[in-house]
Amino acid sequence: MLIPKARKQGITTLIQALFFERLYNNDHEEAAVVAHNAESSSYIFQISRRFYDFLPQDMQRGLKYSAKTELEYIEPHGSKYMVMTARSGDALAKGTTPTLFHGSEVANWADSGQDPWKAWTSIASSIPDHHETAIILESTANGRDPFFYRMCMGAIKGDNDYEVVFLPWYLNDKYTREITDSGWRITQEEDHIKGEILDTEGYLISDEQFEYRRWCIKNKCGGEVGIWDRYYPATLRDAFAVSEKRFFPESVKKHYRESVAPPKVVGDMGISEGGYPVFDPNKHGSLHVWEKPISREKYVIAVDVSEGIPGGDYHSAYVLKRSSIEAVAALSCLVDADELVDQLYRLGLWYNKAVIAPENNHNPEVCRRLSYHMRYPNVYWQRDINNPRSKANRPGWNTNVKTRREMLDVLKMVTRQHLLRIYDEGFVEEMEDFAWNVNTRKWQATPGKHDDRIMAMAIGLMLLDLSPYKDRSDRLRPKVEDGFSRYKEFESYWKKHSGSNKKTGRLTFG
Repeated sequence: MLIPKARKQGITTLIQALFFERLYNNDHEEAAVVAHNAESSSYIFQISRRFYDFLPQDMQRGLKYSAKTELEYIEPHGSKYMVMTARSGDALAKGTTPTLFHGSEVANWADSGQDPWKAWTSIASSIPDHHETAIILESTANGRDPFFYRMCMGAIKGDNDYEVVFLPWYLNDKYTREITDSGWRITQEEDHIKGEILDTEGYLISDEQFEYRRWCIKNKCGGEVGIWDRYYPATLRDAFAVSEKRFFPESVKKHYRESVAPPKVVGDMGISEGGYPVFDPNKHGSLHVWEKPISREKYVIAVDVSEGIPGGDYHSAYVLKRSSIEAVAALSCLVDADELVDQLYRLGLWYNKAVIAPENNHNPEVCRRLSYHMRYPNVYWQRDINNPRSKANRPGWNTNVKTRREMLDVLKMVTRQHLLRIYDEGFVEEMEDFAWNVNTRKWQATPGKHDDRIMAMAIGLMLLDLSPYKDRSDRLRPKVEDGFSRYKEFESYWKKHSGSNKKTGRLTFG
């Protein structure tokens, strides 16, 4: 069971009571509690210790061992209770076999740079796989942390077998405050929250509860509604909202969440015996297609190339249809440069020799192979965005301080006006985590998250038009002439130096 919750809901005490009762009545069971730090582990242990100390004298079972974090009954009963911290990491709970497990404030297991997955894998591997075990992970959310958020989203999507039980702030009757102001009126924001909760949960939040909310925001949350939403969420969305300044407004994210649709086909790009690009269906493929190529339609393919760092971003690419500003296909993969180039080469030819613009910052090998080795006929060559008359001198797209700022300005404008049509769930997920980093002083994914799809889309929109939109009818035009002119120069060079009958590095097409 996964329990994202508001603060002070009494869940820890309830879980300890349930575990204490089962250990007291059953022989040779073990209960393990893992807290996020030593202070919390000591506090939780004292809860169970009080349960034991306040039992009538004649009901207290004999103790074989009692320490600051462990209780063990004497034989023949032999049940055992222990409290640990997540900082033990990969060594956590080794040598134990708990049938009852309570993970406390698991959203904070990653504090101080710890890897929560090492701790979780270690303790989970110690728990027997049978129906009498109980696993409960509870926490006040900590934004989109790398562990608890992922576990909860996995459960909601059916990717794991856990059940999510969300406990909002308004269920706690202690969170009320007497109204003393005769002129007190509910605000528009509060009225919206009240209606949303009534419609979805059938619960009517009282005026006294909203008065407590106002008081707590002013006195405990520094006047920040975002901090209140984290510690006292009304919805699961509030609980996992990032507290940083976010790039995309909630209304924009809501629009694109509602636009998400599964791809029509999934697979990879292959090549036929005659040398033609073909789509190979494969449910585990890296290419998601919402619309196959349309004859005479013009497309651009924007590619955010991975740095190749373990745990870093994926290679991500979007195929954009010029006429509708629509993402008709998405590629996301972790492969070597040569494999990525093969996929892009075939994908570009399939989509009517689309303009391809790989980012050339971190891995120029992709641009080099695509342009010079594979001789793709329509690689994008970038000009200085502040000097349109300058000569394009390098294949691919270069993201720098100057271009990044304009890329994101265009992306924000296009999404705000709902001009972009995109159905990719991965893009919408990255929208949620794209925020202002006060240390790097730029917009980027929050720690542990990715922004490769965001950046690929930003590149794609720049390919379509380097200037802001005037209105919805101001369609975007890809800059294709540079790719073709450079291709002609290369053709002339290769014919001169390689011989007219050689086709080095080039696939044939029937």
